Amino acid sequence: LPGPGNAAFDELVKRFETIKEKNESYRLRVAFDVSYEFVKGLTFKSSLSADYSQQNQQLFMPSEVDEYKETYSSGQISRNLMLLNENLLTYKHTFAEAHTVDVLVGLSFQTDEMYLNSGWGRGAPSNLIHYVSWEGNVYDTKDNRSLKDFTSDKEKSTMVGVFGRVNYNYLQKYLVSITLRRDASSKFGEKVRWGTFPSYAIGYAFSEESFMAWAKRVLDYGKIRVSFGKSGRQFDQPYVAYGVLGASKPFLGNPTVEPELGFGLINRELTWEEPRQWDVGMDMDLLNYRLGVVVDYYRRYTDKLLYPVRLPGTHNGYSAQWQNAYGILNEGVEVMVKWDIMREREVKWDMTFNIARNWNRLKKSQDGKDFSSNAGLNNMNVIGKPLNGIYAFRTAGYYNSMDEVPCYYIDGKYTPLGTLKTQFYRPGDRVIVDADGNGRIEANSTEEDREYVGAPLPLASGGITTSLEWMGFDLNMLFNYVLGRHILNAGRGASVGTVAGMIVEDITKPVFEDLGKVTFWQKPGDRTDYPKNRLEAGLYNFSTNIYANVQNVSFIKLKTITLGYSLPEAVRKKLHFGARVFVSAENLFTITNYKGADPESVDVVTGVDNLGNYPLARRVTIGLTINL
Repeated sequence: LPGPGNAAFDELVKRFETIKEKNESYRLRVAFDVSYEFVKGLTFKSSLSADYSQQNQQLFMPSEVDEYKETYSSGQISRNLMLLNENLLTYKHTFAEAHTVDVLVGLSFQTDEMYLNSGWGRGAPSNLIHYVSWEGNVYDTKDNRSLKDFTSDKEKSTMVGVFGRVNYNYLQKYLVSITLRRDASSKFGEKVRWGTFPSYAIGYAFSEESFMAWAKRVLDYGKIRVSFGKSGRQFDQPYVAYGVLGASKPFLGNPTVEPELGFGLINRELTWEEPRQWDVGMDMDLLNYRLGVVVDYYRRYTDKLLYPVRLPGTHNGYSAQWQNAYGILNEGVEVMVKWDIMREREVKWDMTFNIARNWNRLKKSQDGKDFSSNAGLNNMNVIGKPLNGIYAFRTAGYYNSMDEVPCYYIDGKYTPLGTLKTQFYRPGDRVIVDADGNGRIEANSTEEDREYVGAPLPLASGGITTSLEWMGFDLNMLFNYVLGRHILNAGRGASVGTVAGMIVEDITKPVFEDLGKVTFWQKPGDRTDYPKNRLEAGLYNFSTNIYANVQNVSFIKLKTITLGYSLPEAVRKKLHFGARVFVSAENLFTITNYKGADPESVDVVTGVDNLGNYPLARRVTIGLTINL
């Protein structure tokens, strides 16, 4: 392929460098509260908070990069507003200097609103005009295409909550907490909006017992915690329970609406997910509080999982319906260790290490059957196995002769292995294992030859943080790491096969390989990177969901590092304000065995790398903080 220095390549790059894109983000968060103490220990507090964010996006493409030799301009403004009002009545009192009771009752109101305005236009009079500032000229009658368009949208949802909590402790040794809340969401059906969510927790500070006196030199504090609770979860779709309609094309000059046939089918029984979770944990502080250890085990079963369930047949037009469909079990063990390495007056240095092992599996589906995952084409959900399991073809090299192609009796005929009834394997094709032995290589739920290769969840993951302070300087670093995560590198070889193209977009695709460094099968005995490069005819020769593209990936990344300097206290007093200057960097380096671009940017749900995400960018920030 032509590269830098080639006239065609350089001209193409020059044209695309004229594309202008501008993105802006703004966020404002404010909170107000007022409180009044009626009598000692009895307090009422009311608060109001708002979270406003806005994103502006502007894109301009000059006429040189457009197939119609016209400019293209688009813009979008999206705004999100959250308003939350909480009203709390609390009472706290200690009886006989030993029994402490803390009671809370509350009422909350929350509303979320989203606004969106977007538009685009073609054919500005000049490449110097980057916005759609002209009137008219909205349709090209010659080529039957739109030259302008505009859309706007608004979504709103509300939630109301009533809750109460009672905490009790005896000498800070025995602790009990009981919570009950009732929530209602406008996102669910009218008769099932309310959900009830209780939780219970007990704690035992065993270090305060007299029989632990022998450990006082080492153990400063130790507590065992056990909790059980039921929580609720809603989802992002505000109107699905009522059925979704959308604007459609005009009919006889009149505006029309049509059902959203993807996932818009009405379901008035749609209600809260119901996760039930057990937690068992232990907290310990040792060596004069220099060393802290936290260990947790959790087990969470989610019933009535919200999921778009595919519908059978085609008679109703809808492809899926949101339902409370599945049951999922999540379990995990998490360990955190914090160590104050140095805590002298002049020098302070601490380090925190955490590691977590989490796993999940599908316990039930709405019809008791396995199903394809909506998360990705290469993922399936099988009862008893991890969610979104990665499935791929098992391969065994290339066919060197027709004698190596297995044959089967199908419909009374001696038939070589193939895919469709007219497509059969021959020398130079990839050997794909016929897992179900039916004489056909298929990738669908009824005739499936792909095999389970692993789960997207890693064996373990965690982070390491450290901070150092000395003479006004401070240094902070954060590393995160992942161990043993399966990733299907579906970008490897995704563009080297020859595919019949019907339109320009099918033919003019990027090539993600250096064709001067890869090899293709040409004759028997060849050991090459890819099979014979002939027109792909449905034999999966250049499919990327194969065992060879699955890696067991581990990595460690320096996520952030910040170096700062703060003015000494004596200088702050003279200036009557404090100041800190700092420089920060993100994503400086990654150590990994992954053959793709960036393992952290791979979809955490599917574990499939389709080259759809850029590697996380390195970023350097220089800042100044002033405290008045």
